[in-house]
Amino acid sequence: MVASCFVFVHCADSDEYKKYIEGGEIVYPQKAGFVKTYPGKNRIKLKWVITDPRVAYCDVYYEQSGIKDSLIVDLSSPDYYKEDTVLILISNLEETTYTFRIVSRDDMGNKSITVEEEGSVYGEIYERGLVNRVIKELTPLPEGLKVIWYSPDTTEIAVKVNYIDLNGQQEELIMNHSDTILMLPDCDVKVPFTYQTIYKPLPEAFDIFYTTVAEGKYAPPVYPSELINAQAPFQLTDEGLWFFGRWGTAKGWIANDAAGNNGIVDSSYDYSLVMWAWPDLSPAIKNGKIYQRLSLEAGNYSFEATIRNSNAPKKAYVVVAKETDLPDIDQIENQSLSYQEVVGGMAQGTVLKCKFYLQDFTTVSVGIAGDLNQGQETVYSKFELKKE
Repeated sequence: MVASCFVFVHCADSDEYKKYIEGGEIVYPQKAGFVKTYPGKNRIKLKWVITDPRVAYCDVYYEQSGIKDSLIVDLSSPDYYKEDTVLILISNLEETTYTFRIVSRDDMGNKSITVEEEGSVYGEIYERGLVNRVIKELTPLPEGLKVIWYSPDTTEIAVKVNYIDLNGQQEELIMNHSDTILMLPDCDVKVPFTYQTIYKPLPEAFDIFYTTVAEGKYAPPVYPSELINAQAPFQLTDEGLWFFGRWGTAKGWIANDAAGNNGIVDSSYDYSLVMWAWPDLSPAIKNGKIYQRLSLEAGNYSFEATIRNSNAPKKAYVVVAKETDLPDIDQIENQSLSYQEVVGGMAQGTVLKCKFYLQDFTTVSVGIAGDLNQGQETVYSKFELKKE
């Protein structure tokens, strides 16, 4: 036996269901699409897309301090609606995170489905927590003040620096967040400079935030006010007599490569300080320098060097100069505070005196400099600094 079952379906008009809907068909205008928020300082921007020409208004609802608030956006205004995009600004907001509910509606009062979007507003609390980029190092150079910074915070966008130049004019520079070195051209290093770090809490934020103003000033390093290790026998560094068992390096003295590569203390001269160049042992010396750095109060001074031996140097000086290095040999007579030339054949015990005056607390370099051919040397048994 074969059983058969037939189902008869009555096909009614597709709009037939409408008669069962009280008031007729339900119309839903287009809901807000692609909603984005842009945080600011006590304000926020909202943007969304509406392509449905029936939408006449959008209602935006939010809550602040437990009080519900709302605004109506009229899409007939080009101030808010342009090229299918709605853009509004809500001001006077507290610093917090908000949930915004957007409802579209047409002129007949039909409403869309509600769209929710969260957005943050920043303000004084956020700004108070911002910190300035930290300065790592300040270096005065002939062309200005070189400022080296530590790495930035991830939300930093720039550092603003204001300073006074050598003509007394105020200058302003902006350093990009990716940079760590900023040169302040012709900066007067005696005058403090100020700086602020600029932040954006999020890449899409449309307001920027500033730290409090900080002050920076170059502070010259403070060196000893008296010479150390200043007479024979000059004390050696821990390396001892490292060059051919006869020469070594003097504690507390700075020697550039030209002068220091073959040692500056000679044990055969009762451990005197020496600048020398001998055939088969060391090359000729060009622009050799041996010196100490001192920080001195204002006053009149005399830097004195006692000669042990002077064997026909090509060019040699006892020198006092400002800053932390001696001038190059060809600039000593123009750039020194005081100098005395060392010539060949000076008698043992000859004292060369460099007199100089300081108007303010100043860093100076005191020592010897020279150009020596092979077979030449200058030897010193004692150095003194006297305040007159």
